[in-house]
Amino acid sequence: LALSIIISSSHAKRPFVPTSIGNIRRSSQTSHHYYTLYDSPEVHYKLLELKERYPDFVTLETAQEKYGLPSVGDEKDCVYERWDSEGNEINDSYIGCKNYILTIEDKIAHSSDGGGETAKYLPEVFLSGALHGDERVGPTAVMETISLILEAAMCESIPRSTFPLHDKSSNFEKDLEEWEDDVDESKRCMDSLSNRGIDKSTRQWLARLVTTRRIVVMPTANALGFDRKRRDEGVLDPNRDFGYDLKTEGDDNSRKIVCKQLLQEVSMKFFVFQLAVTFHAGMEAIAYEWGAPSYEGHFSPDHESQTQISNALRVYSGKIDSRAYPVDTMNDLVYSVRGGMEDWAYAGSWDHKHSVKCSPTTYGIYPIEKTTYEDYTLRAFNVLIETSASKLPRENTLGISQDLFSSSSLSKNNGHVSRNIRLSLLMIDMVEPYISVVSVGERHISNDIIPRMKPEKRSCMKTKVFRVSAESEYIDLKWIVGGSIQVDETRLMYAKWSDLHSSFDGINQPDEKHYDDLLHLSEKTNRKKHGKQVYFTDIQTGFTEWHKESEEILEGSHHNPSGTSFTATVNLSHFKHGDKIAVFALAKVDESWSSHGEYDVKPDINPQTHIANVRTNPEWHYQTKDGTKAVQGRLRWFSIPVTLQLVEESSTSIIEEISVRSPIEELKATSIEGLSVFSARTLFVVLTSILLILFMMARFELYKICGGIEKKRSSARRRSSFDMMELQKMVVVFKREEEKLT
Repeated sequence: LALSIIISSSHAKRPFVPTSIGNIRRSSQTSHHYYTLYDSPEVHYKLLELKERYPDFVTLETAQEKYGLPSVGDEKDCVYERWDSEGNEINDSYIGCKNYILTIEDKIAHSSDGGGETAKYLPEVFLSGALHGDERVGPTAVMETISLILEAAMCESIPRSTFPLHDKSSNFEKDLEEWEDDVDESKRCMDSLSNRGIDKSTRQWLARLVTTRRIVVMPTANALGFDRKRRDEGVLDPNRDFGYDLKTEGDDNSRKIVCKQLLQEVSMKFFVFQLAVTFHAGMEAIAYEWGAPSYEGHFSPDHESQTQISNALRVYSGKIDSRAYPVDTMNDLVYSVRGGMEDWAYAGSWDHKHSVKCSPTTYGIYPIEKTTYEDYTLRAFNVLIETSASKLPRENTLGISQDLFSSSSLSKNNGHVSRNIRLSLLMIDMVEPYISVVSVGERHISNDIIPRMKPEKRSCMKTKVFRVSAESEYIDLKWIVGGSIQVDETRLMYAKWSDLHSSFDGINQPDEKHYDDLLHLSEKTNRKKHGKQVYFTDIQTGFTEWHKESEEILEGSHHNPSGTSFTATVNLSHFKHGDKIAVFALAKVDESWSSHGEYDVKPDINPQTHIANVRTNPEWHYQTKDGTKAVQGRLRWFSIPVTLQLVEESSTSIIEEISVRSPIEELKATSIEGLSVFSARTLFVVLTSILLILFMMARFELYKICGGIEKKRSSARRRSSFDMMELQKMVVVFKREEEKLT
């Protein structure tokens, strides 16, 4: 009876969910490659491939189906779109080129059921590959960027659990086989990325970008021009077609083309973009607002944030032939443009003096009300990237995929594609600040953000948890701060879980009011009065890797894309055996973005972008008309907390991670990258009990199995994380033998 209880309790209460990873095996890269420029059919079929391979992350739509816009061109254009990836002819009414929109978000992690409004507040970033069809680097850089982060996210998402999730109603043999396949696939995937120079921390950073952001991509917004290898869409220049700073109201140049109408629909109705990148070519530059003739000689109200982000892009994109991107305003570095996309995306909703309404009839009547903007739209920092002097650079200047994130790749092996992959990744990173606890004592936390995993409120009490001896008086924790330039304030906050308000759930950002309440409670007199134990470490400040003072990165001296680290000491003497302590890292960042300082700005108003106000202005709140997308300003950003379980141990140095991958697993399961002592001891009890029963039953053959597994278990604790996966598979097989024995 005791044995049957042990066995039945070792299985989770919900069934294992199989993963769709078959396609990833066929096309995962196993070595580096030299980048080559995509042509129009390659972009098309790559988009279809990504949609098929990553259904939990990718949504692929066309402007024609989603927004009712016409296709452009004739029967000679984009002929490859008439067949799907399997070679089957597609029967639709569209002639010419369709405009594709690919959206990346973690549909499982941010599903609508439970867990708060995480999908509503996902920060949004936009990548445009080709507004001019003959400028070829942008689409390739965009496609390589999204392929890389999707591969890393899928890799980091498997296996879905530490052990097979199994209940009595499902087939255990099938669950075990699927889980073992996932473990094997995880190893192959990690090896593939590692062979290209992508280590664990970088892989986790790339996966975080997928799961904590919404990324909207138009690789070829000007699909007709890209297919024809021509600048224009037909005979019209897309980047003179936006309704901003035109000469007259209703200027005939505005919104005649489908490319612009598409960008209008995406920006107006469905997204609240904070950052955007538009790629061009013909020179090398990183340029920001203003680019409108009416503002020549003046900076924008958001000059402080725009220049800091642009300089960070310069640093991380690196050098080619000892030459980094020059950085300045579009008016000063490039040239002034009426009807340009960047100024329109930045100021179209609030600079009413220069925002223009129109109703073009080029492809049928486009209603004028669609050019009347709501306050939540067109407040993005839209940076212009001139990728290269040549619009069709030589292939030996594009770069290679090997060691894309090493310091040497920022100079020696850099190219026009590789530098703009990193630039795109930085824009995705910068769209929202984040903090992550990375180690407890000397133990590195196994997992950061696991994609395709639906968190539950306070499920972090199982997915980020350490056992610590109650005899320990102090313990150090390390954390990183990312998604920002300057760290104005960062510290640790720790308390018993039972003393925290429910808004501290490990999923949603806590309210400022509840933070202020805890700060008040942390005062010694108030702790005694209210009987709650809340503590803060000393405030620290610093810069992230993206700060302009970190330009030694350009010289190849160091590089860490996942953030800048801080360390502080938690005093455990305030707590006792049995306490469960939540440790949050928190930070205030980029406070200088809240004003334009002493710059000569025009118009002379406060910063207007979402990106500046969301991290500096708690009163800032905008949402779409349907209420599905929103931005909310705040001053402080909180990490997912780490739980410290104080246990009664004679040793004062015991620090053991007992985290599980899935919130629906039991805590006693081992982590995928390290067998905890707690789990080992639990396993030892089970093994010992079974050994006694086997001895009584004189089953010598099974006794040899137990002995073999015990030896491999002991040696595996000294082997790599991949060997640990093999150990876990053996443990599962052994449990199957237990069931037969019972």
